[in-house]
Order: sequence, then structure tokens, then C-alpha cells
Amino acid sequence: MKVAERTQKERLEEFTSSIYCQQRSKLLQEFNSTFPDEPSCWTFIFSEMRIAGHLRCSRCNSDETEVQSGRKLVCNSCRKKRQVTAGTIFHGVKKVRAWLLAIWIIENSFYVSSKWLGEAVGVAQSSALQIIKSTLLILEKERFESSAIALETFRFRLFFSKRSILTPALKKPVDEVADCEEKTNEPYPKENETEQRRKTAKEGKPKSDKSDSAIQRKTSTSEEYILKRLANGPMTLDEILGKSKRNSKEILVAITDLEFDGLLEPLQGGKFQLPAARNSKLVKTEKENFNPKEFHRMNNHSGEALNGLEDIQDAAKIFMRITMDLAKGVSRKYLSLFVSCANEIVLGAKRGSFLQRCLSAGYVGYKTLRNYVSPDLLEFAISSKCL
Repeated sequence: MKVAERTQKERLEEFTSSIYCQQRSKLLQEFNSTFPDEPSCWTFIFSEMRIAGHLRCSRCNSDETEVQSGRKLVCNSCRKKRQVTAGTIFHGVKKVRAWLLAIWIIENSFYVSSKWLGEAVGVAQSSALQIIKSTLLILEKERFESSAIALETFRFRLFFSKRSILTPALKKPVDEVADCEEKTNEPYPKENETEQRRKTAKEGKPKSDKSDSAIQRKTSTSEEYILKRLANGPMTLDEILGKSKRNSKEILVAITDLEFDGLLEPLQGGKFQLPAARNSKLVKTEKENFNPKEFHRMNNHSGEALNGLEDIQDAAKIFMRITMDLAKGVSRKYLSLFVSCANEIVLGAKRGSFLQRCLSAGYVGYKTLRNYVSPDLLEFAISSKCL
């Protein structure tokens, strides 16, 4: 794949400034000219698989194989047949252009929303979202060789948002595709038109009454009850309930909120306890939650010569752009995938062809994504200019 070499400054400017739409359109035009249809995509993928040695016969290890219709690989030596894409990221894929475009975009250290990707290649937005997550999962598994500062996951509460605001609820992908096809003749809104709509929407809305109290929320009566009970030592849910007549569902919800806030931690055996005091070297925020609009108020990295903002401000800026503007909020479950994407855009790390890495990563299916959970610590890459 053709990848344009750009400096870190150029990548950040393209992604955060008004020329984002121009760069996005440029990448799409280059992709369409290189891969105009599905057969051209498969031809390129098969050639890359042969270069990587993925088209060898699994029985006799011969490289004298050929790809026949239906993605069948036939060995000319022992005549063994198998599916070419079995066990790869392209296993069972029907519209490969969508997958290759997502890989193309990451290869160029860029990111697009699932809505735009779906409209660009004619797939449902929910399908495009799964494609993006699958490719980002492969990217996240590769540990970047750079210094980083870790932040605790629970501090990102204000970024969390339900997926239903992004894709239509209770709507099948085939119906989404039909809606996309109806809109194919409609031109994309220009940048100034989009900006004007945002301004109009903002002027029409009254000022929010939300203040810092929304960030530093008060504990509920159920949460106060749990904290008092745990002051006596670790307890299970049944022990916390005791002889009280409190609703177990409300207690479970309160336990989840307290765990997100870092006010209690789970133990083995289904027990919970108050967090023990520890000398953590993680970057801490001034507030109880990590406010995306007040990233600049982050405390300095304790005990180190690193300043939280100055060192990771680029990765934080890209992360906020992805999650708040493009993805319209993310879930805690997949938070680290978008952090990895932000790190890739900042670092522009070239570890060989991303397509080759995807082919070597194995199958990434629905169950893999379903079982994935972001780690407790999120590592933001330190900009090279700070090292």
C-alpha cells in the first residue's frame, strides 16, 4: 500500500484542523483509484499473502499453489484444498473493500468515523463500526516502543456513551445499507456548512446549568451505606446487604459506580473492600473524574521529570478529537482501542505493512470483540519532542 510520509506536526495538523475533511477525501480518492472494485482488493490481498508465505500448502508445505474461485487454495503438488482466508482477519468477509479501506486509513496514521466509512464503501454503519474496532484491536495488541504515561480507566467516565446514539437501535445492517444507498447521490456537506449548522444549534440551545458538581457528584445513600459497611473490612454482596431491606439491584448499581470512582475495589471470592493507600506513580487528575474539557488541569507526574500535559498533550488532543467529535463517545469496554489509535497518529510508528500485520494476527471475529475489555491502565504516548 502507498503510504505518504508525513512529519508528526503534519499529521496533527491534518487531523485537528479544518483540512481534516480534505485529507479524508484525498485518502478515499487514492484508495478508489488503487482499488476500484472487489476483485482488485482480493488480487492485492492474495499477492500480499503469498509474499508473507500464507499461501503455502498446509499438508506438504509446497508454495506451488493457486487461488481458485470461491477463495479456494489448491496445492499443485498434493492437490489439497482449503479456504484461503480461513483463520485470517478476512475470514468470511463479503465486502472486502470496507476492510481494506479501514486498514488503508490506519496505515496512513488517520481515523474516520464509522458513519463516514459506511457511506464511503456502501456498508451498514454497525458493520463499519465492527470493522474499525477489529482493525484497532490488532493495532492495540502491538505494544508501541515509546515512553508513555498511564492513566486509570475509571477516570474517563465523562467519555463513556451508549452505542445506541451512534447506530440505529433495533435496525438490521441490511436496512442500514438500504438507507445508505438512498443517500449516495447526496453530496457531503461542506466544512463551512457543517460549522454553520453547529453554530446555529449552539445558539438555539439554552446554556447548560451543569457545573463542576456534575463532575464531582455526591454519593447516594446506597453508596454511603456500602462505604460504611466496608469500613469494617472486606465483604460479599450478601454481607453488605446484611439484615437490611435494601434492594439488591440498587446496591449492585451503587457498587459499580463506586468501583468506577475508585472508592472500592473487587477481591477474589466476590468480596469488595475499600482501596488501600498506595504510592502510585500514575498521573492523577485534580478531579474525581477525567474531564475531557479540562485536560490542561492535570497534575504533574509525581516524582518524575515529566509534566502530564506537556508530554502527552498531542495524544490527548487526538484522543479527544476521536472520541468526542468523530465517535461521539465510547464505551469503557473499548476505550483502549481509541487510545491506541491516538498514539499511532501521534507517533506514526512504522512497523512494516499494517496489512501484513493484520494477516498475521489471525481471525478477529464478533466473539473476540465481545470478550475484549480495556485494561485498567491506559497508556498515552509521550510526544517525541518531549523526549
